[in-house]
Amino acid sequence: MIKIKLLYPEVYEIARYGKRRKEYPPLGLLYVASSMIKEGWMVDIEAITPETSPHDYSTYDVVGYSLSSSCTYNMMKKDRLRSKFSKNTLIIVGGIHASIFPKEVLQQFDANALIVGEGEEVTIKAIKSLKYNITSYIKGVMFNYNDDIEFAESIKNLSDLQFPARELLPEEDFIFEDRLSRMDLRMVHIFTSRGCPFNCYFCSSQIKKHRYREAKDIYDELMYLKEKYNIKGFVINDENFTIRKDKVFEICNEIKKTDLIWSALSRVDTIDNEMLKKMRESNCIELKLGMESGSDRMLKYMNKGITVEENEKALKLCNENGIKSKIFFIHGFPGENLETTEESICFLEKNKEYIDRISLFRWTPLPGSYAFNNPKQFGLNEKLLTNDNAVIYNNEGGWFLEDNINYEIDAAYKKIKKYIIDNF
Repeated sequence: MIKIKLLYPEVYEIARYGKRRKEYPPLGLLYVASSMIKEGWMVDIEAITPETSPHDYSTYDVVGYSLSSSCTYNMMKKDRLRSKFSKNTLIIVGGIHASIFPKEVLQQFDANALIVGEGEEVTIKAIKSLKYNITSYIKGVMFNYNDDIEFAESIKNLSDLQFPARELLPEEDFIFEDRLSRMDLRMVHIFTSRGCPFNCYFCSSQIKKHRYREAKDIYDELMYLKEKYNIKGFVINDENFTIRKDKVFEICNEIKKTDLIWSALSRVDTIDNEMLKKMRESNCIELKLGMESGSDRMLKYMNKGITVEENEKALKLCNENGIKSKIFFIHGFPGENLETTEESICFLEKNKEYIDRISLFRWTPLPGSYAFNNPKQFGLNEKLLTNDNAVIYNNEGGWFLEDNINYEIDAAYKKIKKYIIDNF
């Protein structure tokens, strides 16, 4: 039997302006783990933190590193360099950072194979190829003997996958009691779809082909979680749950049978009154809307593809249907200044009665995003575009070559942050 250790970075977020809490569980890695378990392999999973001591992995046949493209990258690399492995241990790396910088990561981790794209199917193929010395080309896998690489084919039917192996984690790492619209109840995170076809310049998402799971498969997972863990609600963690109206209706029909309350993420231009009514009837209580800004100029600069008018319409539609709105704002993208910030503040003031919660992010040029890949176009200081600086929460800004731009954006950020703290 093949014995496997899977490792992921423990990520904390700053919520409610100062409260430190765990991020949602590594569902992508848990899906990969389920595929391995289906093969009859023995799988352990563990979080790596800055305080983690070197490990002894010498009893494992395979060690897999899941790499997020953020300040955690060097933390994971440190574990790889300091820990003990047997000469026969296979090292596999995957995750978004591996997909964005495959050759660099393969070399730095001295890995046997690297996964690019969705990993459930190709990781199994890679391990079998290495374990049984089968030299072959596998789309989505870069081996240390061959640097050819293409993205893995997107999994056609997501419902063919096993449910994520949450049982490999301590219950407190995937059951939360304070994450669903400020309600104190047991809840989990799930995915109902993958991929995002939009091209916002700030986003580092690499999977563009959007696919939904079958509605019955989602119902089965929710009922399993309800019966086994006594959950009362859940959050749909898709990049955008509401892309296809017909699929949303099918899923809502199944969710309604569970009597669970829930929330989801959405763009403002993929919802309408009929959809929101259907979602509310199936116990959706909150929609998290990626509005990003209250300035039409900034929305255009971000290539967001929406307008302030559409943002306002979405807030009012949610309110009319009894669904609370949490909005996401990104401040400091190239082009931001005191004037665009004042436009955003005016938008918030005008629509504050329709907004329940706000998450304000200070813009970071995330590796893999359009802005990161085109620093000269945006006047960015390329020396600052490092993995250690790729911090979403509480970064210090200052990304631009011109100091006057950095000073103005910093002053503007402090202004909008103070407004939000004082009013929401």
